[in-house]
Amino acid sequence: MMDECNDTLLNSEEAELFAQYLHICNLALTANKERFPFKQILGALPEPITPQNIAVRIIDDHPKAHHAIHMNADQTLSGCAAEACHCQKEWRVTRSYLEDVINHADEYINNPAKINWEWMYPLPKAE
Repeated sequence: MMDECNDTLLNSEEAELFAQYLHICNLALTANKERFPFKQILGALPEPITPQNIAVRIIDDHPKAHHAIHMNADQTLSGCAAEACHCQKEWRVTRSYLEDVINHADEYINNPAKINWEWMYPLPKAE
């Protein structure tokens, strides 16, 4: 049997944001449970409904750090603050990916095809 989820969320801005989201979801379900398509979706759930705990990871898509990659003339890479450069494009990368590369450096060094080189692709030519 699955333990019930503790109704107490951690005290943080993120937890408050998530609590507000759940509140809106509950209002939407209550207000629309007899309307299409909610009635059909909710009706398709197995009876009796088995309570479930579902882990949610909120990905920060407004990161605080903003860096730039510079390809040097000698084909080495250096970094700087993005505010200091006139960047031609942006590369969005998750912190967990960067941490994985760092934590498994040998694996990425021995198999460089595993590295996401997307940022290196040339920009499309203007027509």
